[in-house]
Amino acid sequence: MEKRLQSLKNSRAFKMTLYLDPRLNYAGSKLFSYEEKEEIQGYITELWHRIRDTSIPISETSCDLPASNLLEDENDILIAGLFGSSTVSSGDGEGSGFMQQLKAVEVEPRRGVKFDVWEF
Repeated sequence: MEKRLQSLKNSRAFKMTLYLDPRLNYAGSKLFSYEEKEEIQGYITELWHRIRDTSIPISETSCDLPASNLLEDENDILIAGLFGSSTVSSGDGEGSGFMQQLKAVEVEPRRGVKFDVWEF
């Protein structure tokens, strides 16, 4: 059992999943150290960039989004929907909407065990 838990804790995907789950990672949680959180944020950002780089641009897809949203990447729209933001800045740096939302995960309040993560 300990061996299995240790192999899970070493998995990037498992770390990212735990980081994004407000039942386990919340303001004041000791699940991850500051360094681990920075590392996991780097993993998530790297994944986001890979998804974004391989996605079909929104202008080439058929969608019913208002014209004002056409400047947003579909991944930004997904993240904005998940984390409750309505606007996304155009930068890729530390000040971008995506990065702000990723950092905001750390200050979410603790959620109960029965909290529906899919509705979050």
